[in-house]
Amino acid sequence: MKSYDELLSLIVDRREQVERFEQYLKMTDWRHAPASGKHHNNYAGGLVQHSVNVTNNLLTLKNALYPVLSDESCVIVGLYHDAGKAGLPDMPYYIPQTNDWRVRNLNEKYINNNKFLHIDVPTISLYSLLPYVTLYPEEVQAIRFHDGQYVDNNHSVALKECPLTLMVHWADIWASQVMEKK
Repeated sequence: MKSYDELLSLIVDRREQVERFEQYLKMTDWRHAPASGKHHNNYAGGLVQHSVNVTNNLLTLKNALYPVLSDESCVIVGLYHDAGKAGLPDMPYYIPQTNDWRVRNLNEKYINNNKFLHIDVPTISLYSLLPYVTLYPEEVQAIRFHDGQYVDNNHSVALKECPLTLMVHWADIWASQVMEKK
């Protein structure tokens, strides 16, 4: 398993763009956000750990199934597929749950910030990423539809997914449902 910094070192062609995006992420809750409110990695820093897990899984799948895909595409998509969960500068996506009963009985440590305008996470991720990093159409599709057919709004892409979209979906599922399951 490669660390966050080791994964970033695999980005060569768009290094300067990613470095600018990393500066933007410092203005958000990126390093402290959970990956979910009550499911996988629902702790401070869980989002980055989840992103690292997804990226490592994605690289493993890529090497086994589709080696022509670039490591750089896998790292950008894997690390930033859920970047929207970091929120925006001065507007976290998740806030700590204040209801002790819900924390204790439902493991709901975080809730969605009701001051955050409802936009789905993949769209927020792309909204945040695209001003900084030029993405190929396959990368846009992979980030936008990484939740696969579990999301009703994703049915329009059913059976039209590019290989990167399919692989990031399974890398994400493996991370959240197997590696990070409590």
